[in-house]
Amino acid sequence: MASSEHQRLVNALALAWEGRGIRVTAVDMAGTPQYFEPRYRNLPRPAHSGGIPDLEGVDANGLVHLGEAETDMDAENLTRQLRNFSNLVMKHTNVPVPLHVIVPARLRSRLVAKMFQIGLSDRMSGGRIVIWSL
Repeated sequence: MASSEHQRLVNALALAWEGRGIRVTAVDMAGTPQYFEPRYRNLPRPAHSGGIPDLEGVDANGLVHLGEAETDMDAENLTRQLRNFSNLVMKHTNVPVPLHVIVPARLRSRLVAKMFQIGLSDRMSGGRIVIWSL
């Protein structure tokens, strides 16, 4: 089961997306609906190859967005998730799918360093990976 901190980050990212015109279409609540706004509680779980992101949404142009909350920069699957999710493109258009990663403010600099370490820094500067902190 995901930690309360992790789930609160997922909920916060969902709310932030709404403020930017991204409609949340799927959430991985991991059995903890109490940490989520009521409007998210009946949404399906995201389904993607290469792992399951915490959030999925779509903007007004039909562009799919993925969201991932991280609370442990040493997690075993972190590098794999970041690489897999930031490599996805939309079917039929080959448009890159933006990946939004939210972390506690205390971990923001570690996440940025991790992105450089694993060769994804260009995706941050290009807007394909968006980092959020709370």
